Amino acid sequence: MKLGGIAAFVISVVIGMPVGIVLLLGGDTCDGAGAGPAPSAAAANGIPANYLALYQAAGRDYGIPWNLIAAIGSIETDHGRSTAPGVSSGQNFHGCCAGPMQFHNDYGGGGGTWGAYAVDGNRDGNKNIYDPRDAIPSAGNYLRASGAPRDLHRAIFAYNHSEAYVQSVLAKMREYAGSAPSASRAASTTTTTSTSTTADPAAGTGLPTGGCADLGGLTAGSGDSSFTIAPGANAAGRPLSPALTTFIGRMATFYDGTLVVTTGTNHDQFTTSGNVSDHFTGNGVDFGMVLNGGTDDGPVGDAIAASAFLAAGLPRDVAISRARAGGAQTIVSNGVRIQIIWKIDTPSVGNHHNHVHVGIGAA
Repeated sequence: MKLGGIAAFVISVVIGMPVGIVLLLGGDTCDGAGAGPAPSAAAANGIPANYLALYQAAGRDYGIPWNLIAAIGSIETDHGRSTAPGVSSGQNFHGCCAGPMQFHNDYGGGGGTWGAYAVDGNRDGNKNIYDPRDAIPSAGNYLRASGAPRDLHRAIFAYNHSEAYVQSVLAKMREYAGSAPSASRAASTTTTTSTSTTADPAAGTGLPTGGCADLGGLTAGSGDSSFTIAPGANAAGRPLSPALTTFIGRMATFYDGTLVVTTGTNHDQFTTSGNVSDHFTGNGVDFGMVLNGGTDDGPVGDAIAASAFLAAGLPRDVAISRARAGGAQTIVSNGVRIQIIWKIDTPSVGNHHNHVHVGIGAA
């Protein structure tokens, strides 16, 4: 996945961050965006208790408003209560989607968005499209990967390519939001979509506006910032960019041990999807599990990925949840775009079960 080059102003933003600030150890700099608002009476009375708990848990785990997931669950299947085909078994009327969250699953073949974003939410060793304990966190995973909470319009449109659907979901989110955004985040902002510039779709949905998606900027920790670049990680004469090495130093302040860069610029010029690799331009690194003392999809990789999320400004609980969930994730902070890939193998990003990829570029 291409991140592009880093302009001088982006480098100055990253390098110019203070070194001695300790990242928040608790709470959420987004004033609750990772959990969402308190349930309204309509939500409490209209959503089954088990579904409401799952929506809220998925919101916390994936750093998006729970009422976004709940709104989609309501519109798709009335929180699993619909008796239409494809909700509890088989496929829907179109023969493409199934389960309480109506994931596209390649006409029953297990591919589609379900194949790409399904998670084992109840950790029983099975990803069951009909089980809300798997389907609801999978929806959180997909919505986050599609742009939530930074761009609600984009995320909802990815779920169903219909502007009417987007507006219906936003309206349901407002219905389910029992508390307004905090006053400090309630300033009017605009969001530019591919078709128009409109009022921020977060307004009135319980998702704070006015900068929550920017995560408050990069914030350094209190460690020694040490890391090692393994021999051969970089191609001769092609070092890592100053912005990236500074960001790795930020990661190292949160990581208990020495980070080892196993692949830097000594990498193919193109990614598996055909884009110029951020490695090749000095803006991407891999932390391989062998030299970092970890195993495929193991806790060492989780800790490395979490340190990157922490360096990007996420609260500690959200950083850990995202790292454990894995996937291809992008954070935007103060004009800097940070990409973290771990525990995923798809044609577009390749196999990342044995290493954590971190890339940085202009937003």
